[in-house]
Amino acid sequence: MIRICMLFLVFSLIFSGCNINSDNQNVMVNIFATGKVEVKPDIANFIVNASCVHKNIETSNTCVKGQLETITTILTEAQVSKDDFHTSDIRLDKEYYWRNNTQVFRGYRSSVSSTVSLKDMKKLNAIFSGLMTQKDLSISNLSYSHSQLEDLANEAYIKALNNSRNLAKEFQTNLEAKSLEIVRISNTNDPLPQAETTAKFLDQAAAPRPGSMNVNIGTLVLQKNLKVQYLIKR
Repeated sequence: MIRICMLFLVFSLIFSGCNINSDNQNVMVNIFATGKVEVKPDIANFIVNASCVHKNIETSNTCVKGQLETITTILTEAQVSKDDFHTSDIRLDKEYYWRNNTQVFRGYRSSVSSTVSLKDMKKLNAIFSGLMTQKDLSISNLSYSHSQLEDLANEAYIKALNNSRNLAKEFQTNLEAKSLEIVRISNTNDPLPQAETTAKFLDQAAAPRPGSMNVNIGTLVLQKNLKVQYLIKR
């Protein structure tokens, strides 16, 4: 049994390499192949944080409740379904700062957060513009997804399988073999879907109208990595 490791030229198809086991009749080939699908995301997930500090506990609590109403109003006016945003309980903490090596009481910090799943990307800029004009609100944990992730993952799988088959056919031609067949398919570690371009808040001066904001969404990349074992019959 002869074991050879070969590396073929990379076409526009992406693959990492292959392992070969052969005898006088047949050749067993392990091919590592990758399939990628790139799409524009159609879901944005983010968290809106509201926070108020005041030395009077009731004033602090009233302030954050007012900010929560503002969040709800902005999202409702953008026709975000109530099922697509969820609000935490109000958290209350004492806050201090240091002065002359002594802790000084700053006040009571009331905070609340709303987790939002936005399914209409056209509304993202307007919602962010409305939220960011509020001094006690901030946005965090912005990420992107797609409503058809399973279908896109299957498309990436097919691409990876086709890439492996193309390379296997190259082996078949070079060996002047009669046929080839798939023996086994196994998944290797697949990266999570991610946006190639990190979301960025652009300078308001570059926005299309005063007081508005643009978000650079980027491209969502789904990748499937396969190890495909072929039997090439001579």
